[in-house]
Amino acid sequence: MEGSMDDTGLRCPRCGYNLTAMTSSVCPECGERFVVTNREGYLAKVPPSRVRRLCGVMWLMGTVVIVLSWVNVVPAWVGWIGFGVAGVGWLVSLVVRR
Repeated sequence: MEGSMDDTGLRCPRCGYNLTAMTSSVCPECGERFVVTNREGYLAKVPPSRVRRLCGVMWLMGTVVIVLSWVNVVPAWVGWIGFGVAGVGWLVSLVVRR
């Protein structure tokens, strides 16, 4: 077929939609953002939606540990570790594109 593009195997990380001829970084099928990491078109191993989810979990876990240290369920030094985990989760979530 003249002018057709060969299938590169580039698929949406969420729904598996064929992204071979895409010119944007959003899947037209499910709306998932994806990142092409090199000229061959390989997807990033961790899509932005998973990074955001992980950041949310880190923030929540850190916040729970902080609150537990306030009510003396865990030692104060563990609360500071929770503060660090929550802070890293929050900061990384600011960097990840929406």
